[in-house]
Amino acid sequence: MALTNAAVIVIVLVCCLSSVSLAAAMFGHYSIARNPQWSPSIDQQRYMRELRLRNLKALLWESTSRADLMINEHEGFTADPEAQSVEATDSQV
Repeated sequence: MALTNAAVIVIVLVCCLSSVSLAAAMFGHYSIARNPQWSPSIDQQRYMRELRLRNLKALLWESTSRADLMINEHEGFTADPEAQSVEATDSQV
């Protein structure tokens, strides 16, 4: 029992329209911009700002950790701006 070409086209169109309608309904329901009755309190905004700054500082600390500096010194680069040559870094290690 094979379906005709027209039946397959109708089924595909109905599925596409229902998925687009479902996606639009979910976007409209969960979108904060379209839901103006809710806004975070001042305390929550302050907390989230503090949390973002704390995470940013942690990322900055991780990106400039001593292990990275040691790898760079091993490869001939140094964190010391006064070191002039690779030999000076090799004698320090």
